Amino acid sequence: MLPLRLSWRIDNARTSVLLQFQASMAASAGVLFFAAILADGNEFQKHLFPFTFLFDCCLIADAV
Repeated sequence: MLPLRLSWRIDNARTSVLLQFQASMAASAGVLFFAAILADGNEFQKHLFPFTFLFDCCLIADAV
């Protein structure tokens, strides 16, 4: 996880916390994606909603 490694080397506390937050969002999105894969196939799209939300948040954070 590149943002997490970078956050340890940065002296600015605000930037470090933002990078750690971005790394936690990316890790959560990955866990939710695998949880959706393992879930029942009947309502697959319902299980993917949190993943798509976190993925979009990661893209917005990268753009900002």
